[in-house]
Amino acid sequence: MIPGNLSPLALANACCGRCAGVGELQIGNGHRICPCVYRRVFRACSAKCQELRQRRGEYARSLAAERSGGRWDRRSSSVGFNAAEYLADFELVARRTLRDQPLECAVFWYSCLHRLPWRLCVQLISRNLGQPLSRGSFFHVLYYIEERLGQAFLELQPYSVLPSEYFSGGSRSAPALPHAASGVNTVQTSDGIGGRSTPSAVS
Repeated sequence: MIPGNLSPLALANACCGRCAGVGELQIGNGHRICPCVYRRVFRACSAKCQELRQRRGEYARSLAAERSGGRWDRRSSSVGFNAAEYLADFELVARRTLRDQPLECAVFWYSCLHRLPWRLCVQLISRNLGQPLSRGSFFHVLYYIEERLGQAFLELQPYSVLPSEYFSGGSRSAPALPHAASGVNTVQTSDGIGGRSTPSAVS
């Protein structure tokens, strides 16, 4: 389910061969959201996390300067705190969603969070999990992760992790985490849709 203020058409991949860019697939007499919508949502959230991590030092220096100078800039401080909350929400939801899935957890940790090349990811995962992983299997798992987490991020209540909605302003209460049928012990772009901890599965 997509929040009422968002449209599958706006979130869909215009080049998708399954839904032809409309964001929905017709199943019998009904419709369901095309996986391309969830993958695009995940990539937008991941890109935002990368952006915020790169600017984390900037926020920290700003806060330190405010304290040492005896002044408090509410606007810059708010931006820094919102960034920290977004990174925490992103990782927490991902951990809960991918819990008890060691392979998906490892792929997320190395590829999505740390952005390692796929060849290195395959080597590390095969060594740490003790099971061979082919290139095809790696990308199959990666696409599954993007779809699964994209759906979790989009459907999160009371507000989604989609950057355009998350940073739209207004007061927010703590998000209710989704019930994970499958869930990671790990976990991290802006394409316009809009913490770090070591996973036990790969430690």
